[in-house]
Amino acid sequence: MSDGIKITLSGFGEVRALFEAMPERVRGAMRNPELHQKFVLAIIADARERIDSGGNPTPFEPLKPATLKRRKPPVKILRDTSNLYNQMNYAGSEGNTAYLGVVRYFFAHQFGANGSVSIAAHRRMDKRGDRFTGRAKRKTAKNTQTASGVNFAKAHTRRINIPARPIVVITPELLNELGGLTAAFVREEMGET
Repeated sequence: MSDGIKITLSGFGEVRALFEAMPERVRGAMRNPELHQKFVLAIIADARERIDSGGNPTPFEPLKPATLKRRKPPVKILRDTSNLYNQMNYAGSEGNTAYLGVVRYFFAHQFGANGSVSIAAHRRMDKRGDRFTGRAKRKTAKNTQTASGVNFAKAHTRRINIPARPIVVITPELLNELGGLTAAFVREEMGET
């Protein structure tokens, strides 16, 4: 199961009072999964644009030399494998809450992470073993090899120091876009096109 971000759609003060005064038909529209999906897709598009531009309004912190040395050029921050980029999705809604589905390590990039992480035993998926056939290319001390030649890494810990590179940022421009989506959706529900 992937992790996710919970987005609760609610108002404050006058906005909440205005919402309560709306006809039930309009309030029901605000809880509509179609509107929630449009919100989440707009947030995803904004996040992908931020990744493509290398961070906006604040540029992402550059990769460390050791990281650059391990990667094949050209290196684009948060785009090397495109897993994070491609796996952001609309993960459903409930009531007035929409869910943005993300990969587990999204949060380490969004907020930064510094410390140790435990890594469970797993099949080796890098240059130490062929990712397609499972045949080992070479044996290392922390790997074990089965009779079939499949390489496995033992459980271990790894130090990480990932600087915060905010991907989902609620900017005034994004709020305006979400407001426009809401207004258009309500107009459509009220039969005003």
